[in-house]
Amino acid sequence: MKYRASELSDLEKSKEGLVLVEVHQGRSILLVEEDNEVAMSVNLQLELDGFKVDMFTDPATALDKYNKDPSGYSLVIVDTKMVRMPTFEFMRAIKIADGNSKILLITPFEIRSNEFSKVLPASKVNGFVERPHLSTRLITSVKDVLGDPYGDNLKQ
Repeated sequence: MKYRASELSDLEKSKEGLVLVEVHQGRSILLVEEDNEVAMSVNLQLELDGFKVDMFTDPATALDKYNKDPSGYSLVIVDTKMVRMPTFEFMRAIKIADGNSKILLITPFEIRSNEFSKVLPASKVNGFVERPHLSTRLITSVKDVLGDPYGDNLKQ
């Protein structure tokens, strides 16, 4: 679906007056990022692209929400630099709740999947996006993990 800016919230409107939003039906994302500014920025990018996002800055609260309906999320995006709960403990809990869950890690630097799996073979991660490139690579990384790299399921 495509929407005119008049049909969107003020937060979603662009200066040009027209925003095209891809609606990813059934594509809910659990976002866990302790830095509120980064969380808000990532949340906005995802929502502007048409994803439904549940955003949390507290990993324990996010885990409680996830455990109530693990199949309700297509993707979990989590920062590797969490303080309140170790990221890998969080990921392990996600995988226990749903072994098929997809996880995208926000990392401070580039990590290659094959290198990551050698170091932490028990931690299944579906993708990575580097913090310095969040604004330019987030949506592409999300679509790559979800199997929709070109937005082919965009409804006109």
